[in-house]
Amino acid sequence: MAFRLFLPLVIIFFAFLYAAVFNPGEVVFRYAPGSSVKIPIVALIMASFLAGVLSLSLVQFFRLVGEGINNFSNMLKRVAASRLESAFVKANRTALDGDLEKAEKLLDRILGRKPGHVEALMLKGDICRKTGRFDEAIRAHSHALSERPSDLEIIAQIAEDYFAGGNPAGALRIFDKIASRTSPTVELLSKQRDVCIQLGDISRARLLQNGVLSLVMDEAGRKAGQEKMAQILCLLGEQFLADGKQDEALTSFENAVEVRPDFVPARMLLGDALVRKGRTGEAEDCFRRVFLETGSAAPLIRLEKHGLGGEGLRRWAGEVLPSAVTGSSWTNPKYKCRSCGLSEADYYPQCPSCGAWNALSTK
Repeated sequence: MAFRLFLPLVIIFFAFLYAAVFNPGEVVFRYAPGSSVKIPIVALIMASFLAGVLSLSLVQFFRLVGEGINNFSNMLKRVAASRLESAFVKANRTALDGDLEKAEKLLDRILGRKPGHVEALMLKGDICRKTGRFDEAIRAHSHALSERPSDLEIIAQIAEDYFAGGNPAGALRIFDKIASRTSPTVELLSKQRDVCIQLGDISRARLLQNGVLSLVMDEAGRKAGQEKMAQILCLLGEQFLADGKQDEALTSFENAVEVRPDFVPARMLLGDALVRKGRTGEAEDCFRRVFLETGSAAPLIRLEKHGLGGEGLRRWAGEVLPSAVTGSSWTNPKYKCRSCGLSEADYYPQCPSCGAWNALSTK
């Protein structure tokens, strides 16, 4: 840097000196009316040179001062950013430890110093949603979105806020918007599917689940996806029954059993649908197979409820699987949800309390 400045000055100096040697005369300098002074050309040239050097030195000085101020300002910004990052890490750790109130106070301090801190806004939105303050969650996530307008993850969080706040229609609109801007993923399709189920749009939920299955490659994921599809088909069948469409309902239950043969609720619903259609022999065979595979008295009770199985039903059950007809499970059945523990006097394929699809269980 010094060499680049020094070399031009040396060149200029010798150029001026050369000009001064061949110009020994004087210059008349008038600084007021009637007042003048004679200045040797050599002195004028050297004064001009010195003025140029002084100007260049001042420019260089102020540039260095500006760089120093800028570097100091950047250092202060880095320190402030480092402190904010440390504060956010602490707030995040506090939230993970379960102290949401303290975590939110730490986040408010961060946002007081930097209102546009996206990560802090996202975490605050999550905390608000977990504590049931859905409007505040939407505001926090919307503020984060204003900082990063194209961030699909933030948009998805706003959709989650709507869904958790009891506005599934709003959530679905946002999920659909995301789907129009990105390639389909299992997570996105699953969220759209779940919202459609809550809205009662089971037909679209089925289409979305087909999309999920097309993307799932591992065996465990395919099995879980097939079970979810069976659940959707059961919901669709129940919807058809409510609309009086028995043929469509029966087809839906049959499809559910075909997709996931070991999904017991689908087979129980299929048995009930067969009874409604008057195909009692098929219904009896369906319930008997469920009994033989599960050992539960529930399908036998279902047979008795529909007036199927004949007088020798209990005797046959006792011969095939004695444990199924002992105790009160036959005379006073209790169907227990394995997820929330709710007991009911009648069999429900989907728990009325928690919504879980029950493995067949009687107590």
